[in-house]
Amino acid sequence: MTDEQSARLEQVVGKLSLPSTSWRGMLRHFGPGLILMMTGVGTSHLVTAPTAGGRFEFALLWCIPIAYIFKYYGFEMAFRFTNATGKSLIEAYGTAWKKWPLWYVMITTIIQSAIGQAGRLAAAAAVAYYLFTTTVGLPLSQTHYGLVVAVSAVAIILYGNYAAVETATKILAGMLVACTFLVFFFRPVGLDAFSHFFIFETPAGSWLVIAAFLGLLPTGIDVSLQASEWGKAKKVGMGRIRPELERAGLVPVFDPFSSSKVDLAVDTSKIPAHGIEYCRRWFQIGLWDFRLGHVVSFMLATIFLLLAATWMYPSEVAG
Repeated sequence: MTDEQSARLEQVVGKLSLPSTSWRGMLRHFGPGLILMMTGVGTSHLVTAPTAGGRFEFALLWCIPIAYIFKYYGFEMAFRFTNATGKSLIEAYGTAWKKWPLWYVMITTIIQSAIGQAGRLAAAAAVAYYLFTTTVGLPLSQTHYGLVVAVSAVAIILYGNYAAVETATKILAGMLVACTFLVFFFRPVGLDAFSHFFIFETPAGSWLVIAAFLGLLPTGIDVSLQASEWGKAKKVGMGRIRPELERAGLVPVFDPFSSSKVDLAVDTSKIPAHGIEYCRRWFQIGLWDFRLGHVVSFMLATIFLLLAATWMYPSEVAG
């Protein structure tokens, strides 16, 4: 690296403002972790947890901590990797032999998008139809609402207005958590119910529900890929500094079509001290973003099961 390149790097890195690592400061920058949490509040929380509580009362409560503990590091790795390298997991998959992970991700994503996203879109359209057509009287069908929601979502993502999505997510997540806790404390369960966290019971007919719990909670592990892409798109931390390091020749220019896994690494000893602190703070923010979302998601899943066990048990609904 020439003296001119070194001076330019120092100048660019020196202008980067250090994010606050206080709780209030970090909360302003949270995004991918909360998105991951809200993605998980779907089939697992709203269908499987109430089914478990309604049919088997508190017997399957032990499934929730097991699912969250065993999947914790799988999800956290996405945040660690992206904040440490400035690259996404998808780009890392591109360094594998014959790029086979990318083929796997493509196939599963297409299937998931065709089924999962269509289901979520239909649900959102149904809610909008009830609010604006049934209640207000707007002459629009559910198909129209679905089209508006789909086009709006795609436009926001393609435009790159991640800040707007993150702000909306924080507001909606706050409303969801507040309402859930309000209902829970209206008629709280006894402390003895929490002993089922440590009592491994498998009532007759519960294995399908157990499999659904362990597979769907907190959400599909593939969602970590989406969180990784979101974290990279924010262009903060190593994601902001790495392009400057590549231009200065301090790290290899990463090409997802030809680079090897070795090219993903970054020698932090070549980064100015201010840049190291900048990356360290964003790394810390990324981890706490995920951890907060993971803990809140765990609490919501637990409460949904407890609510069903309190209000719905015994339920004769099968399936």
